[in-house]
Amino acid sequence: MSDPQRPYVDALSMSVEETQVYEAIAALEYSGRPASRWEIASAADLDGTTVDEALHALTERQAVIRRGSGDHAWYEPASRDWTVMPPGE
Repeated sequence: MSDPQRPYVDALSMSVEETQVYEAIAALEYSGRPASRWEIASAADLDGTTVDEALHALTERQAVIRRGSGDHAWYEPASRDWTVMPPGE
């Protein structure tokens, strides 16, 4: 069933880097860590410019939500239709 409050995210339309960033945000959120730009770059093993471009594209598409501003911003998935919980947990 469709929920008009939650945007539809087509994972097939994401670039490889956008997918890495999205997955890093979801994994960091699951582990209880804030998904700051620096944490995302580290978890995704991408340079800052690539992360910035991916975050911009993902927020424009409403795949992720930005909270806060500047160096105190953090990101979270706009939709939680899937889990990053490791198998067996």
